[in-house]
Parts: sequence; structure tokens; C-alpha cells
Amino acid sequence: EPKPIIFLARANTFSAGGFFFNYRPWILACVGIVALCGLLWLPFLTGITRTITQMTRATRQIADGQFDVRVDETRTDELGQLGAAINRMSTRLSGFVSGQKRSLGDIAHELCSPLARLQMAVGILEQNSTTDQKEWLDDVREEVQHMSNLVNELLTISKASLKPGNVKR
Repeated sequence: EPKPIIFLARANTFSAGGFFFNYRPWILACVGIVALCGLLWLPFLTGITRTITQMTRATRQIADGQFDVRVDETRTDELGQLGAAINRMSTRLSGFVSGQKRSLGDIAHELCSPLARLQMAVGILEQNSTTDQKEWLDDVREEVQHMSNLVNELLTISKASLKPGNVKR
């Protein structure tokens, strides 16, 4: 029966100079794989960060009241869907705000007629009033004039917000 042979070796380093295990090709392969992955993923990540930066800038402008902002919605992924949603939101907010401003102007314009009739009625009452009643009518005239001034300011503000270049300050 043959006797087993035991081979014992001792080395000062882990790889024993490449005798047991040579780790250098493995390290080079790992570095090469990481570099290749980085080169392949870099354009993808750059595209994503560029799109997110554009959307962030656009939402800040929308929050500041600039509703004419548009973002790129040509992407076919979720970022493209988000871009389309931001564009729809901007368009709808623009419509809401301009409608609100137009409505405010219409309301102010409609208030002008009753105020003019009220001023005319106060004038007629002053002609037919006694001296005691004139004090009261003066107070009413002042209040009507104050309301008229407020409505005129409201009209001016409404016109300025709809067409900023056409109204003189």
C-alpha cells in the first residue's frame, strides 16, 4: 500500500509570486468592467440629469407665475410622461389665471354702472334735501366716491395684468 505524500509550501505573500493564486488579472478585469460600465452608463445618466434639471427649472418658473414654460416631452419613459404633465399643468394654470384676471376685470366693469347710478341718485337727493339731510348725503357721497375709486383701481390692475404694456402707471 502506498504511503500518502504531504506537500507543504510556505510563502511570504498571499499569491506566492503567482504560484498559488495570481490576483492581478482579476483586479485588471474588474477595473476594466467598471470602466466599461461607466462609459456605457454615462450618456444615459447625463440625459436623465439634464431632463430633471430642465423640469426643476420649469417648475420654479411656473411657481413664479411664468406659465409659458415648456419642457421636453419627447422621451418615451416616465420622464417624458412627467414632462407632458408639466406642460399640461402650465397650460391649464395659464388659462385659469388669465380667466380669473378677465373675470375680475369684468366684475369691476359691471360695478361701474350701479355706482354711476348711485352717484346720480345722490346728486338728485342733494338737490331736494334739507340742510340736516345734506350732512348725511355728504357722507354717502364720500362712501360712493371711495367705492368708485376702488373699482377704478381694480379695473386698472386688471388691465395691467392682462396687457402689461398698454397701461400707463
